Amino acid sequence: MGAGGAATALLHSLTEQGVRHGNLPHAVVVFEQSGVPGPGAVYREDLLSARINREAHGMSVSNTDLGHFVRWRVDKGLGTGPSQVNDSTDAGDMFPGRCVFGTYLRDQFEQAVRRLRGLGVRVDVVHDLVVNLLVSADLNSPLGLFTRSRQVWTVTELVLALGSPPQPDSYRLSGTPGYHRDPFPLARLVQSVPADASVAVLGTGLTSVDVAVALSEAGHRRPIHLLSRSGMLPRVRADLPPARLVHFTAENLTRLAGRHGLALGDLARLLQQDAHGLPPLVDVLDEVCSTDSPTSSLRRQLAGQEPEIAAWQQVLAATNPAVETAWRLLLPDSQRKLLERHHRALTNLRNPMPRVNASKLLALLESGLLRVRSGLRHVGAYSDGTYYAVLSTTRPGKRVTCMQEFDVVISAVGPDTGTDGLHAMPLTAALINQGLARPHRYGGLAVTEHHELITADGTPNPRIHVIGNLTSGTFYYTSSMEMTARQAERTATRLLDARVLQKHGLEVRT
Repeated sequence: MGAGGAATALLHSLTEQGVRHGNLPHAVVVFEQSGVPGPGAVYREDLLSARINREAHGMSVSNTDLGHFVRWRVDKGLGTGPSQVNDSTDAGDMFPGRCVFGTYLRDQFEQAVRRLRGLGVRVDVVHDLVVNLLVSADLNSPLGLFTRSRQVWTVTELVLALGSPPQPDSYRLSGTPGYHRDPFPLARLVQSVPADASVAVLGTGLTSVDVAVALSEAGHRRPIHLLSRSGMLPRVRADLPPARLVHFTAENLTRLAGRHGLALGDLARLLQQDAHGLPPLVDVLDEVCSTDSPTSSLRRQLAGQEPEIAAWQQVLAATNPAVETAWRLLLPDSQRKLLERHHRALTNLRNPMPRVNASKLLALLESGLLRVRSGLRHVGAYSDGTYYAVLSTTRPGKRVTCMQEFDVVISAVGPDTGTDGLHAMPLTAALINQGLARPHRYGGLAVTEHHELITADGTPNPRIHVIGNLTSGTFYYTSSMEMTARQAERTATRLLDARVLQKHGLEVRT
């Protein structure tokens, strides 16, 4: 299951807050399956071409110190300060490899453990997988944890920092010889894909960009095909200063919602006030989703020919401090409409790719070594190991369907946060099957705004907390390290409450 970024941020915050307020826990037990705590699956050792997609000065285990990672790199001699670089002159400093951030996470995990032990806190790191949990109705009774190797542990507080569920296998290709359900680590992927193989990458998001760049830099000789329903590549990160919002704030959202909640129009009006004369957001979202040549679109973006969309990108990126509040206060019908109508475009704008990767994609497209196709309908496998993709396009007056064959298929879609994905993880499956948890209708596990796990009958369990991507249905935007650190800080604050510290200790399940 891995001790990843969420667990590391939680340990960091427990240490900082505990020292600051003098209320350290008695004991912490970390369960993690791998032998390398800290990086998790996302930031493990890999090719440097697999970059973080946010500027380094926005990545940190600390919610109150977003420059922590940058200073760590400077101290380690691995980079320069943010004022000395920009995306066009030194992408390696602005957007280093994810494995560099993984080294940082490992270092922060080890530092937190050392500090806690030095302060008299017992810290155990157990290299095992928790597969089941027994919970008594008596809140004063300990929780029983059962591991795959038949160990039994009892704890008083539990934090699930499990990372993301596995990617979906929508076309049931697992087990076929040329299918890669998880492309990471890319170093292993590029060694296993023959340079002359015809390759289909399922998805056109940030992961597909990483795959295409890695294969091309490893010397792949045949065109790489990125396939999805929309054919929409990530936007290129705007080369503009950050936006500052004064209207779209958690305080204003809460005041406006009152007792009745918010509609999408309420969010749009506040954002428009911060947009300083930009065109309406809904028009920009429609333009982002409009069908266009990927090559032409990348050229325009890199040349700065879409300044209004770029400016809106910066506005949306600045909403992080309030986005959880906005989602929580949205009326149920407005939440549904946002997901159905605008989520894809919003995600595209909020999670752009570094300009260095955009330039590489453009070069590949112009050389014919990369092709982006929309209209993906199905992928299947023949008995001889060849794959086929069914694609459709709409032309005036008719719909045209075609098939294309490939030697290798690489899945680059996001995690399956629905019921299937949750049941693919042993512990979450056990929790759901026993009624100790329930899936959220918009993904992940249902939790309260305080991260308390909600049982099947709707009752929050104050002793079990969930942080990270498994809270996506409740908090909407959870895939950013900034948001993860914010969740970790909130949870640490509650765990260090005096009522909790009267008990025997706490456990961090990762």
